[in-house]
Amino acid sequence: MDPLRTPPAVAAFLAVIRASNMDTAVTTVICHSLDRWAPAYHALRLLLGECHPRAREHPRPAARVAQTALALAQAIVDGLADTVRSVLRLPWTPVEVSHTHLTATFPHLCAAYRLVGNTDDLAARMQALHTRLGACRHAYRAPLRAGSTSPATLHEVLTELEPYTLAMLTFLAQNLPHGRRYPETSHQYALVRSA
Repeated sequence: MDPLRTPPAVAAFLAVIRASNMDTAVTTVICHSLDRWAPAYHALRLLLGECHPRAREHPRPAARVAQTALALAQAIVDGLADTVRSVLRLPWTPVEVSHTHLTATFPHLCAAYRLVGNTDDLAARMQALHTRLGACRHAYRAPLRAGSTSPATLHEVLTELEPYTLAMLTFLAQNLPHGRRYPETSHQYALVRSA
């Protein structure tokens, strides 16, 4: 991963992973998961003009920028779901590796896996971000009308993404499998899935 394009929260999480005594195979899977979605942060910053001064001189159509920003945000949160799957070694199918699925199963995963940290706050952040991203996607698909999502709301949602990502990576760092045994049998996982 390019250190110049790596968000500070991801870099800190990578340092924790590398300092942990996890086996190399698990560390590799987690790092590959991060490699798939962390570059979207850099792309999102470029898209929003934070890193490129000429981006403000050449404005792009607002709807296209918003749709692209939302697609990048979705890639980031879905990538976080994949990182959760990697850290907890969940047997999720590719269809299940999504922020939607993580949001629906997170409280049950926390209970089944006895995860530590402020799980209630993280679940609330997750649900709020998931709901707001969905509302923004819906608003930008439809023609702009009275009461639809404004660019300010999109900016607020994208601003929420950074603290949410930091909270999720901090939570995952607290729950790295330092010898912790997670449920591995299909029976235990079926209980988590059906809840």
